[in-house]
Amino acid sequence: IMIMKREVEYFIYCYLNRLFGPKYLLDDRTDLTKDLGLSSMDILQFVMDVETRFNIFIDPSRFQQDRSIGTIVNVITNIIREQHGF
Repeated sequence: IMIMKREVEYFIYCYLNRLFGPKYLLDDRTDLTKDLGLSSMDILQFVMDVETRFNIFIDPSRFQQDRSIGTIVNVITNIIREQHGF
């Protein structure tokens, strides 16, 4: 489970670094909407890219309240566990 979580973290940080470069110092508390300014369309694209990478389905409503990187990593890790039986 720890390896899976690290893989999810790595994917998300690489994804965001490709979008923003070194412009932002990212950590678990960084909020995709408030801190990085991602629009709802950006979030939808992000969700689709995560779904493709990890072969999962994500109900976008799971990211309605808290869009911090730490929360998103935990949600995605839990979805992988639920859908792949880890």
